[in-house]
Amino acid sequence: MTNIVVGIPKFIEKINLYIRKLNIQIKGRHIKHYKNMTEEINGLLVALFLSTGIIGWIIPINNISVLCTILITCIYILNNGTKNILSKDKFVFIICVFVWFILSTFNKNVYLDTWGKYLLYFIVFGITAFIITEKTFNKNAVYKYIMLLSFLALPYMISKQFFMNHSYKNPEQSVEIMIMSYTIIPIILACFQVISSKEFKKGYRIVAIIPFIIYMFLIISKSSRGPILALVVYFLLRVLFYKPSKDKIWIKITIILVLTISIVLCCVFMEQVLTTVKNVLDSMSIDSMFVDRMLQVLEEGDGSILSGRDEIYKEALDEISHSFIWGNGIGAFEGKYGHYVHNVVLQIICEGGIICIGYFIYLLYYLIRFLITEKKEEVTFLCFMTSIALVQLMISSYYWSSLKFWLLIGYIIYLKNRKKEEKISK
Repeated sequence: MTNIVVGIPKFIEKINLYIRKLNIQIKGRHIKHYKNMTEEINGLLVALFLSTGIIGWIIPINNISVLCTILITCIYILNNGTKNILSKDKFVFIICVFVWFILSTFNKNVYLDTWGKYLLYFIVFGITAFIITEKTFNKNAVYKYIMLLSFLALPYMISKQFFMNHSYKNPEQSVEIMIMSYTIIPIILACFQVISSKEFKKGYRIVAIIPFIIYMFLIISKSSRGPILALVVYFLLRVLFYKPSKDKIWIKITIILVLTISIVLCCVFMEQVLTTVKNVLDSMSIDSMFVDRMLQVLEEGDGSILSGRDEIYKEALDEISHSFIWGNGIGAFEGKYGHYVHNVVLQIICEGGIICIGYFIYLLYYLIRFLITEKKEEVTFLCFMTSIALVQLMISSYYWSSLKFWLLIGYIIYLKNRKKEEKISK
């Protein structure tokens, strides 16, 4: 009896210890579930941010991109709170850009209408991109939700693309085709990622095949050259920065050799290759604006492959020569000539001189570094963002209005800060 009485406290202590362990496990599961849910919502917000063009097709109202961006920012703050909403590096970056805008007003070359437009773009798109890349988000959720949103845009795309006889010879239609094509590229790449990755459920992988085929057909038949180039760059980056195990390194080497030989042959025999592709597509009753345009350029042989951009680049270089160190101020080029530079590097030098382009090169260094050193998930997302952001800006558009550009810049800064924190914690 005495032994039983003595043993009761020990028994109760063991039960209490077991309950504490159980509570810790339950709490841990709740924390993990909450964290996963937060990252899933963050991924959804990034997908919505990248899909504002698609949303504009689904809900055709004025300034829908601005309204979506404001809503995305509000939801992000509700999901993550206001603590550490911006890192020190991003905050300093934003302050420096505002100082740059203020200093630009003292430059007589700056046109305030263009200056104001660029400022609004940065406040709405740039700052939002920096905020939503400050916390961890689920990359697979980004691909998944872009793919799902693409279904909602199908009625618009079918009505616009399948039943309209667009022509690259018509300037207005050419611009419309280019905008649509660049908007479609993230959809194709997101669908490809869902289909090719085993991390997604089988149902999602099967469903993603539908928009992939439809949008790929639209790109092949209706796209201009820039979006095709973006697709090519994406797959080249994926091959170059593919990280196989040591026993499978020969696969990467073989793929790189085959691609190198193929690219060389395509460049040497470009006209014959394009003619063959055209004949194959014609046999399937598919017209390709990209192929037709390239064949026209090769036949004319007058350097028209740049579509007049060579003259714009000469104008930009002339402006750069006037103020190479400090630049001519934000919006000076477009205000003076009535069109943008069509090249992100030339625009940055033209507006901000050697100082601004120096920082841009610094960020590109980190981009390449992360492509080489980061894990597969990060590398895949960086390939995705580089293809949809930088390729377009190298030959078209301007960076102030590019949501994708600011998201890429924000994400590079985020990775840089994360690496710094990991180094300190060690």
